[in-house]
Amino acid sequence: MLKFIRLHTKPNLSVLFYMVHYIYVDMRIKPRESNPLCGKRSNFILTYKFHVKLILIFLIISLVTNTTNGQIATYSFEEKSIPMPKKMDSVVLLKNQQMIGYNHLSETEKDFYYWTNYSRANPKRYWDSVIVPIVTTFPQFKGSYTESLYRDIITIKGELPFLALNSELILLAQNHAKDIVSNNAQPGHNSFNGITFQQRFKTTGLNSCGSENISFGEITPYFALAMLYIDYGLPNVGHRKTLLNPMLTRIGVGSATFSNGSNFYVQDFACP
Repeated sequence: MLKFIRLHTKPNLSVLFYMVHYIYVDMRIKPRESNPLCGKRSNFILTYKFHVKLILIFLIISLVTNTTNGQIATYSFEEKSIPMPKKMDSVVLLKNQQMIGYNHLSETEKDFYYWTNYSRANPKRYWDSVIVPIVTTFPQFKGSYTESLYRDIITIKGELPFLALNSELILLAQNHAKDIVSNNAQPGHNSFNGITFQQRFKTTGLNSCGSENISFGEITPYFALAMLYIDYGLPNVGHRKTLLNPMLTRIGVGSATFSNGSNFYVQDFACP
Protein backbone atom coordinates (compact mmCIF):
# COMPACT_ATOMS: atom_id res chain seq x y z
CA MET A 1 0.00 0.00 0.00
CA LEU A 2 1.01 3.58 -0.54
CA LYS A 3 0.30 5.99 2.27
CA PHE A 4 0.84 9.70 2.54
CA ILE A 5 0.48 11.86 5.62
CA ARG A 6 1.19 15.53 5.74
CA LEU A 7 1.03 18.21 8.39
CA HIS A 8 1.22 21.84 7.36
CA THR A 9 1.78 24.68 9.81
CA LYS A 10 1.55 28.41 9.53
CA PRO A 11 2.78 30.99 12.06
CA ASN A 12 0.60 33.82 13.38
CA LEU A 13 2.62 36.07 15.70
CA SER A 14 3.92 33.70 18.39
CA VAL A 15 1.23 31.11 17.78
CA LEU A 16 1.56 28.17 15.41
CA PHE A 17 -1.60 26.81 13.85
CA TYR A 18 -1.49 23.27 12.57
CA MET A 19 -3.49 21.45 9.94
CA VAL A 20 -3.02 17.78 9.17
CA HIS A 21 -3.70 16.22 5.81
CA TYR A 22 -3.66 12.43 5.94
CA ILE A 23 -3.74 10.48 2.72
CA TYR A 24 -3.88 6.72 2.55
CA VAL A 25 -3.65 5.79 -1.07
CA ASP A 26 -4.83 2.67 -2.87
CA MET A 27 -7.46 3.80 -5.27
CA ARG A 28 -9.53 3.07 -8.38
CA ILE A 29 -9.54 6.35 -10.24
CA LYS A 30 -10.73 8.08 -13.42
CA PRO A 31 -8.40 10.47 -15.22
CA ARG A 32 -9.99 13.65 -16.51
CA GLU A 33 -9.77 15.34 -19.83
CA SER A 34 -7.00 17.22 -21.57
CA ASN A 35 -3.99 19.39 -20.90
CA PRO A 36 -0.64 18.43 -21.08
CA LEU A 37 -1.10 15.01 -19.56
CA CYS A 38 -4.75 14.10 -20.01
CA GLY A 39 -6.53 11.79 -22.39
CA LYS A 40 -9.86 10.06 -22.81
CA ARG A 41 -11.79 8.89 -19.77
CA SER A 42 -11.19 5.32 -18.74
CA ASN A 43 -10.95 3.24 -15.57
CA PHE A 44 -7.75 1.85 -14.09
CA ILE A 45 -6.98 -0.68 -11.38
CA LEU A 46 -3.25 -0.49 -10.76
CA THR A 47 -0.78 -2.04 -8.38
CA TYR A 48 2.76 -1.02 -7.46
CA LYS A 49 4.87 -3.85 -6.04
CA PHE A 50 2.11 -4.97 -3.72
CA HIS A 51 0.29 -7.20 -6.23
CA VAL A 52 -3.05 -6.26 -4.67
CA LYS A 53 -6.20 -4.89 -6.25
CA LEU A 54 -8.36 -2.59 -4.18
CA ILE A 55 -11.46 -0.58 -4.97
CA LEU A 56 -12.13 3.03 -4.16
CA ILE A 57 -11.88 3.99 -0.50
CA PHE A 58 -12.26 7.61 0.43
CA LEU A 59 -12.83 8.79 3.99
CA ILE A 60 -12.76 12.07 5.83
CA ILE A 61 -11.45 11.80 9.38
CA SER A 62 -10.81 14.07 12.33
CA LEU A 63 -7.61 13.78 14.32
CA VAL A 64 -6.45 14.79 17.77
CA THR A 65 -7.14 18.53 18.03
CA ASN A 66 -9.92 20.83 16.90
CA THR A 67 -7.56 22.45 14.39
CA THR A 68 -6.56 19.13 12.85
CA ASN A 69 -8.30 17.58 9.87
CA GLY A 70 -7.42 14.61 7.74
CA GLN A 71 -8.29 12.91 4.51
CA ILE A 72 -7.79 9.29 3.60
CA ALA A 73 -7.67 7.86 0.10
CA THR A 74 -6.15 4.68 -1.32
CA TYR A 75 -4.44 3.68 -4.59
CA SER A 76 -2.86 0.57 -5.99
CA PHE A 77 -0.38 0.51 -8.87
CA GLU A 78 0.71 -1.90 -11.53
CA GLU A 79 4.35 -2.88 -11.14
CA LYS A 80 6.31 -1.06 -13.83
CA SER A 81 9.77 0.29 -14.41
CA ILE A 82 9.82 3.88 -13.17
CA PRO A 83 11.68 6.30 -15.50
CA MET A 84 14.36 8.49 -13.93
CA PRO A 85 16.67 11.26 -15.17
CA LYS A 86 19.85 9.79 -16.63
CA LYS A 87 22.19 12.19 -14.86
CA MET A 88 22.42 13.57 -11.34
CA ASP A 89 22.57 17.34 -10.85
CA SER A 90 26.16 17.78 -9.67
CA VAL A 91 25.48 21.26 -8.24
CA VAL A 92 22.57 20.07 -6.09
CA LEU A 93 24.51 16.98 -5.03
CA LEU A 94 27.57 19.02 -4.02
CA LYS A 95 25.47 21.49 -2.01
CA ASN A 96 23.80 18.60 -0.23
CA GLN A 97 27.12 16.93 0.54
CA GLN A 98 28.51 20.16 2.01
CA MET A 99 25.70 20.39 4.54
CA ILE A 100 26.59 19.75 8.18
CA GLY A 101 24.74 16.61 9.14
CA TYR A 102 24.74 15.07 5.65
CA ASN A 103 26.86 12.13 6.80
CA HIS A 104 24.32 11.39 9.51
CA LEU A 105 21.77 10.49 6.82
CA SER A 106 21.32 6.96 5.54
CA GLU A 107 21.69 6.35 1.82
CA THR A 108 17.90 6.29 1.49
CA GLU A 109 17.60 9.58 3.38
CA LYS A 110 20.31 11.14 1.21
CA ASP A 111 18.33 10.09 -1.83
CA PHE A 112 15.12 11.63 -0.48
CA TYR A 113 17.02 14.82 0.37
CA TYR A 114 18.60 14.96 -3.09
CA TRP A 115 15.34 14.71 -5.00
CA THR A 116 13.69 17.28 -2.72
CA ASN A 117 16.36 19.88 -3.47
CA TYR A 118 16.52 18.78 -7.12
CA SER A 119 12.83 19.62 -7.43
CA ARG A 120 13.27 23.05 -5.84
CA ALA A 121 16.41 23.98 -7.75
CA ASN A 122 14.45 24.05 -10.99
CA PRO A 123 10.75 23.20 -10.63
CA LYS A 124 10.11 23.30 -14.39
CA ARG A 125 12.94 20.81 -14.98
CA TYR A 126 11.47 18.59 -12.27
CA TRP A 127 8.16 18.66 -14.10
CA ASP A 128 9.76 17.75 -17.42
CA SER A 129 12.26 15.16 -16.19
CA VAL A 130 10.31 13.47 -13.38
CA ILE A 131 6.58 14.19 -13.32
CA VAL A 132 5.88 13.88 -17.06
CA PRO A 133 7.64 10.49 -17.43
CA ILE A 134 5.93 9.13 -14.31
CA VAL A 135 2.48 10.27 -15.40
CA THR A 136 3.11 8.86 -18.87
CA THR A 137 3.97 5.52 -17.26
CA PHE A 138 1.05 5.68 -14.81
CA PRO A 139 -1.69 7.44 -16.82
CA GLN A 140 -4.19 7.26 -13.95
CA PHE A 141 -2.61 10.48 -12.70
CA LYS A 142 -3.56 12.41 -15.83
CA GLY A 143 -6.16 14.96 -14.89
CA SER A 144 -6.87 17.88 -12.63
CA TYR A 145 -4.15 17.20 -10.06
CA THR A 146 -1.31 17.08 -12.58
CA GLU A 147 -2.83 20.03 -14.43
CA SER A 148 -2.87 22.10 -11.23
CA LEU A 149 0.69 21.01 -10.43
CA TYR A 150 1.78 22.22 -13.86
CA ARG A 151 0.09 25.58 -13.25
CA ASP A 152 1.73 25.90 -9.85
CA ILE A 153 5.15 25.10 -11.26
CA ILE A 154 5.09 27.43 -14.27
CA THR A 155 4.17 30.39 -12.04
CA ILE A 156 7.44 29.96 -10.12
CA LYS A 157 10.14 32.30 -11.35
CA GLY A 158 13.56 30.73 -11.10
CA GLU A 159 14.49 28.42 -8.25
CA LEU A 160 13.11 28.02 -4.75
CA PRO A 161 15.38 28.42 -1.71
CA PHE A 162 17.75 25.55 -1.10
CA LEU A 163 16.67 23.40 1.86
CA ALA A 164 19.58 23.33 4.29
CA LEU A 165 19.93 20.42 6.67
CA ASN A 166 19.28 21.21 10.31
CA SER A 167 20.56 18.87 13.03
CA GLU A 168 17.48 19.26 15.23
CA LEU A 169 15.15 18.54 12.32
CA ILE A 170 17.23 15.52 11.27
CA LEU A 171 16.86 14.03 14.74
CA LEU A 172 13.16 14.90 14.79
CA ALA A 173 12.52 13.13 11.49
CA GLN A 174 14.80 10.14 12.12
CA ASN A 175 13.51 9.52 15.63
CA HIS A 176 9.91 9.62 14.45
CA ALA A 177 10.59 7.19 11.61
CA LYS A 178 12.41 4.78 13.96
CA ASP A 179 9.71 5.09 16.64
CA ILE A 180 6.88 4.19 14.28
CA VAL A 181 8.71 1.31 12.59
CA SER A 182 10.33 -0.20 15.69
CA ASN A 183 6.91 -0.34 17.36
CA ASN A 184 5.22 -1.55 14.17
CA ALA A 185 2.78 1.33 14.65
CA GLN A 186 0.31 2.86 12.22
CA PRO A 187 2.21 5.52 10.21
CA GLY A 188 1.13 8.98 11.31
CA HIS A 189 2.27 12.23 12.85
CA ASN A 190 1.76 11.07 16.40
CA SER A 191 4.45 8.98 18.03
CA PHE A 192 3.76 5.47 19.30
CA ASN A 193 3.15 7.00 22.74
CA GLY A 194 0.74 9.60 21.35
CA ILE A 195 3.08 12.62 21.24
CA THR A 196 1.88 14.97 18.49
CA PHE A 197 3.97 16.68 15.83
CA GLN A 198 3.34 20.00 17.58
CA GLN A 199 4.85 18.63 20.77
CA ARG A 200 7.72 16.98 18.95
CA PHE A 201 8.53 20.16 17.02
CA LYS A 202 8.72 22.20 20.22
CA THR A 203 11.49 19.94 21.50
CA THR A 204 13.77 21.17 18.70
CA GLY A 205 13.93 24.63 20.25
CA LEU A 206 13.28 26.14 16.82
CA ASN A 207 11.20 29.28 17.26
CA SER A 208 9.72 29.34 13.77
CA CYS A 209 7.00 27.83 11.63
CA GLY A 210 7.23 24.11 11.01
CA SER A 211 5.71 21.50 8.74
CA GLU A 212 5.86 17.74 8.28
CA ASN A 213 5.35 15.44 5.30
CA ILE A 214 5.07 11.70 5.78
CA SER A 215 4.84 8.98 3.14
CA PHE A 216 4.62 5.22 3.44
CA GLY A 217 4.72 2.26 1.11
CA GLU A 218 6.88 -0.10 -0.94
CA ILE A 219 8.21 2.86 -2.89
CA THR A 220 11.53 4.61 -3.47
CA PRO A 221 12.23 8.16 -2.22
CA TYR A 222 12.14 9.31 -5.87
CA PHE A 223 8.61 7.99 -6.44
CA ALA A 224 7.37 8.98 -2.98
CA LEU A 225 8.34 12.61 -3.58
CA ALA A 226 6.59 12.67 -6.96
CA MET A 227 3.40 11.38 -5.35
CA LEU A 228 3.62 14.10 -2.71
CA TYR A 229 3.85 16.69 -5.48
CA ILE A 230 0.91 15.30 -7.45
CA ASP A 231 -1.12 14.99 -4.23
CA TYR A 232 -3.86 13.00 -5.92
CA GLY A 233 -6.99 12.85 -3.78
CA LEU A 234 -6.15 15.84 -1.58
CA PRO A 235 -8.13 18.86 -2.87
CA ASN A 236 -6.00 21.50 -1.16
CA VAL A 237 -2.74 19.77 -2.26
CA GLY A 238 -1.13 20.36 1.11
CA HIS A 239 2.00 18.25 0.51
CA ARG A 240 2.71 20.18 -2.66
CA LYS A 241 2.22 23.53 -0.96
CA THR A 242 4.78 22.57 1.65
CA LEU A 243 7.31 21.43 -0.95
CA LEU A 244 6.87 24.62 -2.99
CA ASN A 245 6.77 26.97 0.00
CA PRO A 246 9.64 29.51 -0.30
CA MET A 247 9.34 30.35 3.42
CA LEU A 248 10.60 26.89 4.34
CA THR A 249 14.40 26.81 4.18
CA ARG A 250 15.47 24.12 6.67
CA ILE A 251 14.82 20.40 6.60
CA GLY A 252 15.42 17.11 8.35
CA VAL A 253 14.85 13.76 6.66
CA GLY A 254 14.19 10.38 8.23
CA SER A 255 13.35 6.91 6.95
CA ALA A 256 12.89 3.38 8.26
CA THR A 257 11.70 0.10 6.80
CA PHE A 258 9.02 -2.18 8.20
CA SER A 259 9.58 -5.93 8.29
CA ASN A 260 7.23 -6.34 5.31
CA GLY A 261 9.44 -4.10 3.17
CA SER A 262 7.31 -0.96 3.31
CA ASN A 263 9.27 2.26 3.71
CA PHE A 264 8.30 5.07 6.06
CA TYR A 265 9.60 8.50 5.05
CA VAL A 266 9.55 11.70 7.11
CA GLN A 267 10.34 15.26 6.05
CA ASP A 268 10.40 17.94 8.76
CA PHE A 269 10.63 21.56 7.63
CA ALA A 270 11.18 24.89 9.34
CA CYS A 271 11.32 28.57 8.40
CA PRO A 272 14.53 30.58 8.89
